[in-house]
Amino acid sequence: MFALAPIPVLLCLGRELGDKLSCDLFQRHRETQSWKWEQAGAPVDYELTQLRSGNGSRVGLLLSLSGRVVEASLPNDIRALAPLYEIGLKGQKPNREFLRLREDLAHFRRTYQAALSTIMANHEGIAELHLFPAIPAPIAIACGQELLPKVHPNVVVYDNVKGVFECAITINSREDL
Repeated sequence: MFALAPIPVLLCLGRELGDKLSCDLFQRHRETQSWKWEQAGAPVDYELTQLRSGNGSRVGLLLSLSGRVVEASLPNDIRALAPLYEIGLKGQKPNREFLRLREDLAHFRRTYQAALSTIMANHEGIAELHLFPAIPAPIAIACGQELLPKVHPNVVVYDNVKGVFECAITINSREDL
């Protein structure tokens, strides 16, 4: 699937596709202008970091992959109250060229699933996950696909508008598709 749209819309698309519909996702590679996955090279590793602990029904998850999401760009209410987690690239700075192999996407899915599990285990009764993405299109779709109806909390997706994250859309994961 070749999807081009704002990141919050792609998360919604992924949620609607779910994990029951088989589809291949592709990344456009800027250097080669190609949509084909590279066949050689070391896969990317990701890491989940808890930036701030705390309690409450809202948790923030920063996805610092294509670029760095900084706390100062988050809404005041999230910065002031919510526990924060971040998924980043292990051993490298965020950049727009990291997603080269199909395996990079598969590794992200596993890290994202583990992050959701960790957040839900650490914050029982979480009502909302506030997602701050700096990610490529295939990862946005994958994030939506990984949301399990009636299992995961509602996801409030933000969009970076001139260096500040603004609420774009809420994905209601508590409803059936």
